[in-house]
Amino acid sequence: MLYVLTINDEINVGPVGWGTSLQEPLGLRGNALPPVPFESGEYVLRAYIETPPTLLDEYQKTVGRTSGINGDGVWEVVTGVADMSLASAQTVAKVMVAKLRWESENVFTIYNGVRYLTDRNTQRAIGLARVMAKEDASFSINWKAREGEFVELNATDIIALADAVNTVVQSAFNKEAEFVTSINEAANVDALRLIDLNAGWPT
Repeated sequence: MLYVLTINDEINVGPVGWGTSLQEPLGLRGNALPPVPFESGEYVLRAYIETPPTLLDEYQKTVGRTSGINGDGVWEVVTGVADMSLASAQTVAKVMVAKLRWESENVFTIYNGVRYLTDRNTQRAIGLARVMAKEDASFSINWKAREGEFVELNATDIIALADAVNTVVQSAFNKEAEFVTSINEAANVDALRLIDLNAGWPT
């Protein structure tokens, strides 16, 4: 715990732990800490605390600190908060939406009752396989499904699976585009807060 000595409601010593720098001005060298606040002559010994900021959401920032004696006689330092500028808040919202889109596109799709991944590696690999399948109707591959089992896919299967994967991915990007439009149209930070960025993502 930290303490300060104040004179006329201004800090004179501290914040420091209970030790000689506080004890000597109070005439309490070597003594135990008295109940605080404690007055001795012109000095007042007070507890010292720093109250962390309470951010309502991602669209706020810290804006400096104020300090003084609170209702309990404690010297309290409070970090203030305020809304970001609209432009900064919109940038934050777009970053959040991009993260949600990435999560939405990296799920799975179901083809013929089997779950297949839709992550970036799968997107690239199935896209290349689709090219081969379009060029050669006899083309086939063993594809590893989401649960780890291998499934033999013929050319028709490969094309259909690639299209299903693309549908999942494009749906996620379409939703991101909708949110970006809404974010850009927000007139102020309060309007931005009304946009539920977690709603409506394809699953």
